[in-house]
Amino acid sequence: MGQLQDGCENIQDNQTSTNFNHGGNPFQVVTGVVGYGGRNTDSATFAGNQATMIDCVGIVGSDNVVFGWWEWRDISKPSNSSGEFVYTARSINVGPTMSTSIYIK
Repeated sequence: MGQLQDGCENIQDNQTSTNFNHGGNPFQVVTGVVGYGGRNTDSATFAGNQATMIDCVGIVGSDNVVFGWWEWRDISKPSNSSGEFVYTARSINVGPTMSTSIYIK
């Protein structure tokens, strides 16, 4: 089972639901995305409502090349205490649109 650290729960591979109850204000989700997308090509919803992007920062490798993105999203509005978080990544090249989701308690 994951641990709650500094108010954050790290999600493990193949985990379909959070192990802890979350909510409140601020209520944020951080996603790590590998690839060229990020920022304007990706989107997220929580409990059917659009999640608002707060920040997007490039993940830089030892060669100083961006290979992914950390994205912070506000999911506190409208006020939901739990629901399905869905993240959708759209390739900037010709390629698939991919989604993943997790139920947040």
